[in-house]
Amino acid sequence: MEVGRLTTFLFFKIYKMILKRYCSYFYEVENHWLKTFRCYLRYIRTFDLFLRSKGKNLEHPELIDYSDVESFVQHLREKWCCANTCNSYLFWIKSFFKFCYFHDIKSLDYLKIIFAKKEKVKVEACCEEDIRKLITSIKATNYKDKTLQARDLAIIYILIGTWLRVSELCNLKIEDFWENLTIYGKWGKIRYVPCEEWCYRHILHYLKIRNIRSEYVFTSHASNKTWDKLTRNAVWNILSKVAKNAWIWRIWPHKLRHTYATLLLKHWAWLFYIQQLLWHSSIETTQRYLTCYDNDLKKTVELLPSF
Repeated sequence: MEVGRLTTFLFFKIYKMILKRYCSYFYEVENHWLKTFRCYLRYIRTFDLFLRSKGKNLEHPELIDYSDVESFVQHLREKWCCANTCNSYLFWIKSFFKFCYFHDIKSLDYLKIIFAKKEKVKVEACCEEDIRKLITSIKATNYKDKTLQARDLAIIYILIGTWLRVSELCNLKIEDFWENLTIYGKWGKIRYVPCEEWCYRHILHYLKIRNIRSEYVFTSHASNKTWDKLTRNAVWNILSKVAKNAWIWRIWPHKLRHTYATLLLKHWAWLFYIQQLLWHSSIETTQRYLTCYDNDLKKTVELLPSF
């Protein structure tokens, strides 16, 4: 809570009452994650700077009309922003005017703000051969510290075996690690993720050979012996280094999450079960992984009886 207040103060010390009230409501009442909150702070500054170039600002929402919103979207499109990015800005703009409406602040009708048609985003995933290359690369690399080798190998296994988000991996504690992982995800949701035996074995091996005291499963192993939990950037760097050694191009933690969902579908897992495992609130989000492969189409045709 204090972090939210401090962040709000640092970003909005030049602003006045309305934006401070909205930021406090957005972070503390709606209980958004700090990462989401900081993302929308960036949207706030961008839209407010655009309005100030026209002699307006968000402190006076009664002066803002629909043409300002349309001009802002056009401005984003001229900067080569895709429709989905524009919708992210429009979501915040609509949220701000919705806040004004329910707090009796004169402004335009938020219900009349229309989102752009979504563009289909291609989900990138690795093939099974790439996954084997990653694992082989770690095992073949000559680490000076075998504990780091065990840690990096455990990170790869847990990313491909439990489809955790990178922030969830960083926040995973030893007390949450058992046959099922206890994950504290977005919006304060708690879910239990089944852990395969081969994944469980590698994580347990890493925890046994490391000689540090930390409540977190994955730590930095820094030379100053602070042993803080790994950050998002640290996991990205570990994966990038492993991928470079394995001669694999374009790979990141969330891509491994996409990979496992795609592999499950490829091996005929039910979409509903995958939705529950990935903890998607809508089945439409999981449907992004429905990609047809030539081999799958051929197997489907082979189901026809011969005449």
